[in-house]
Amino acid sequence: MAWCLSASGTFIMEYVGEVLDYRAFKCRTRRYARENHEHHYFMALSGDEVIDAAKKGNVSRFINHCCDPNAETQKVYLPIF
Repeated sequence: MAWCLSASGTFIMEYVGEVLDYRAFKCRTRRYARENHEHHYFMALSGDEVIDAAKKGNVSRFINHCCDPNAETQKVYLPIF
């Protein structure tokens, strides 16, 4: 399973990063605050999972950073080879 960004049903790219449980996410936000990180790239997957794309992410973390977003996230199942 992967999370992707799509626009009008067209695949753009996979959103990647480090998957954190809720406890690790809270610890990470506190650490980033202590270290004065200006930008955060968290995406909530469910009630207890979050992707942190700050260090292990790709350029997908910059998509939809505008006032009029035109893409959405979708859960997709990818074959494993």
